[in-house]
Amino acid sequence: ACKSVTFTVGESTMIELPLRSFSGTYIINETDHEKRAVYVQEQGREQGSRGAYLAYCASAGRWTLTNYWWAREESDGDDDDDDHCTGPWDPCCYYDLQSERTKTYDITEISEIQHYSGSSVDAGIKCNDCKEGSRDDSLAWASCGWAGVCNATTEFLGEREFEKKTCDCDPGHFGDSCQFKGPCTEMIFQDDEFPGYGKSFHLLYYEDKPLMVHDRPAYILRNPSSTSAGEFAALVFDGGRWRLVIEHDSFHEWDPTKGEKTIEKYLAEDFNALRDGEYDYEYISEYSNEGSPANVPFRASLSGQGSDSSVGKLGDEEFILLCADCDNGTSGITYCQGSWDDSIDDNLCISENSALHKSPVNRCNCEHGFIGPLCQTRPVEGKLLLHLEHGTANACSVCGEKNMWTVWELIGLYNNTCLPFPREPLIFEGANGTIMSRQLGLNLNETHFSVFVSNNGRFSPKDNGTDSNDVLCSVQEGSKEILSIKRRNATKLMEQTHVDLAVLLNKTKDFFGEVVDPGGIDCFTRSSINEHECDGSKEDTLRKVYDPSLKKSDLMRAWIQFDLKVTQ
Repeated sequence: ACKSVTFTVGESTMIELPLRSFSGTYIINETDHEKRAVYVQEQGREQGSRGAYLAYCASAGRWTLTNYWWAREESDGDDDDDDHCTGPWDPCCYYDLQSERTKTYDITEISEIQHYSGSSVDAGIKCNDCKEGSRDDSLAWASCGWAGVCNATTEFLGEREFEKKTCDCDPGHFGDSCQFKGPCTEMIFQDDEFPGYGKSFHLLYYEDKPLMVHDRPAYILRNPSSTSAGEFAALVFDGGRWRLVIEHDSFHEWDPTKGEKTIEKYLAEDFNALRDGEYDYEYISEYSNEGSPANVPFRASLSGQGSDSSVGKLGDEEFILLCADCDNGTSGITYCQGSWDDSIDDNLCISENSALHKSPVNRCNCEHGFIGPLCQTRPVEGKLLLHLEHGTANACSVCGEKNMWTVWELIGLYNNTCLPFPREPLIFEGANGTIMSRQLGLNLNETHFSVFVSNNGRFSPKDNGTDSNDVLCSVQEGSKEILSIKRRNATKLMEQTHVDLAVLLNKTKDFFGEVVDPGGIDCFTRSSINEHECDGSKEDTLRKVYDPSLKKSDLMRAWIQFDLKVTQ
């Protein structure tokens, strides 16, 4: 028989029990039942059968999955209908899940999992027994994902002895088949963090090894700023979702005032989400079978515990964590993003010592202005919208609403410091037929983000990228600086600031623009311009919007609306 299996339970909209916490590793028990193996959930192993067990019920002709503690409470009751039950280890009583009717002795031959009511459940069983052998044995090596070797081990669950063949994973890998990279040592928020909490969570350790809960690493934030959280907040996997739990009143089975066990010891030896499933949580992730909470959306829990299908009422805002362990070419999990076309740059990944971890960790050393754990946030991000009033008062043609790439190459490095916008200067016809051109220059350097208005603009094709034109992005005759935002010198101290404004231009001869509130854009009716007409793909395409003959401009006013985030 298979010595160890992984049981995975998904979520069903038809069933309200928290079935996902049955997920995890189950180890064979040397004491069988009905001449078939019994498998006991590994999580909470120090407390004996603290979780669930898989066994065969001969009277039903099915394999069943039982929550031991719930069965124990039920069997201790006075219900006369339970007289036929022999106790919490009776697989024919109090079970939650069942297989199809079968006589198989091999648990991996089960083809269907049902709720005890008969409703189908999204679940599966995988044998974890690897093939013993060296790396020269391709089948043995493949059984551990080409990232470890197979070893036979004997373990104990309380007083019960278990034998299993497990993969001894190489450094930087984990999982029953070494299928996951990591575990990640630090999770950092991609954008905003949980309100009242810090920016990152660090891997927990127990007995000098990464602490696993339901086969996934646990993370902790010490001394969160939230006054209600206590001394820590932890990210704990419940078999299908990650939960943010706090010290105060979260783990009802753990009493830190007694000083008997640290949170690490409790999670490693005692905790099981089936037994301790009523613990409170403030944020919860979407369902996931991945090896870490990276890139799994979290939302606030607004009503505490809910049904398995809805997990209660959740907030609308999503929070995303990223793994900070970068790959330097020899080790790591994720990748640092370079400045050139969002490419991967291994040279940005450096090794550094950390007092919180057992060995040096890899972290991204971002180029100036790039921020985030993976340098994934560029110096300038967002949209520039162009509103052109022409022909009729308050009737505007608009472009840029869906173009997130306009400012992509404005990074403040390698001569990519000056962006003309629009790429084709705007042509106004003033009094006595006087022709005036106006064009913005967005300037980014190490110290400032600035906006200039110039009458010396020229067509700058889109393929030219940014333009270091000194006339367009500097103060001299024919130009004016109308906005300047100071930036920090140290990249690690930088954060994004929202630039939410508009620049008004008109056909007044000596008017070089005015910064106004976006709410002051005076367009009562709007029509969209095709992006290729205003993105600099071809000269004169933008002018033809308001001057079809290229002989007389009827452009009256223009607003350039900024919806940008700039690192400063």
